[in-house]
Amino acid sequence: TTPDNINLKEYIYIGPNNKFYGTGKIYIEENVIIGNDVTILTTNHNYEGELIPYDSVAINKDVTIHENVWIASNCLILPGVEIGEGAILAGGSVLTKNIPPCEIWGGNPAKFIKKRNIEKYSKLKNEKKQYLNYKWSDKIR
Repeated sequence: TTPDNINLKEYIYIGPNNKFYGTGKIYIEENVIIGNDVTILTTNHNYEGELIPYDSVAINKDVTIHENVWIASNCLILPGVEIGEGAILAGGSVLTKNIPPCEIWGGNPAKFIKKRNIEKYSKLKNEKKQYLNYKWSDKIR
């Protein structure tokens, strides 16, 4: 992945040892926290081509991470995935499909665990109480 393929908004934390592979694009909206050792893939091999196990065709699928998402450490995110606003991906998860907004997913493959408290989430968002905004503005330390 080249820097041209990564689109970042404000107030994003990307932890150490993360790997972004592929030639598809990665979109990361504001106030996203990505823990350490997370891998995001945007390209897959073409296994339905004229060679086995795959041919030389690269299949690119963009990854989108919406605002206020937390991706815990040691996750693998596969090409074409969209993570909805306010979602959480538990540590060590392998994400193979989209996460709807404000849902918590985990496991291998990642599955729905529970929903966030939408009323509380909306209240905190409307009050602009995002962790990175507070941390980096000296409101908390």
